[in-house]
Amino acid sequence: ETAAGGGKILQVVQGTTTTFTTVATATYTDLSLSASITPSTSSKVLALVVVQAKVDWDNNEGFGVKLLRDSTTVETSGSDYDVQGDSASAYNGRIRSSWHILDSSVGGDGSTAMIYKIQVATHGGRSISFQNGGNKSTLTLFEIGA
Repeated sequence: ETAAGGGKILQVVQGTTTTFTTVATATYTDLSLSASITPSTSSKVLALVVVQAKVDWDNNEGFGVKLLRDSTTVETSGSDYDVQGDSASAYNGRIRSSWHILDSSVGGDGSTAMIYKIQVATHGGRSISFQNGGNKSTLTLFEIGA
């Protein structure tokens, strides 16, 4: 029997926000959700992202999500909007957008902290409430050893 090589979780960090925030721009802007991690040279970072929002579907509201490592974009929602309403639907509600993203090109050196953060943009610049009703959004980072 041989020991498993690599793939071990070396550290876990989490950023959360429960601050009620309203975003009304089609340009990606910070959601005040970030986490700092100091990965080793050959490590990867697995990011688990959960963004909570309240959308009004009959106003065709929606939002996109972007994950950044420092100033580098790691991933952006497909077609720019992860969640988007349909003007034929006449209701609103709280929704959760969840992502699992493996950042394979981290380039850590074991001593420099990297800041991962979440940005959001709203469809048509419509106003959307994030963390509505006290629902929190989270960004959890796992350093995965080589």
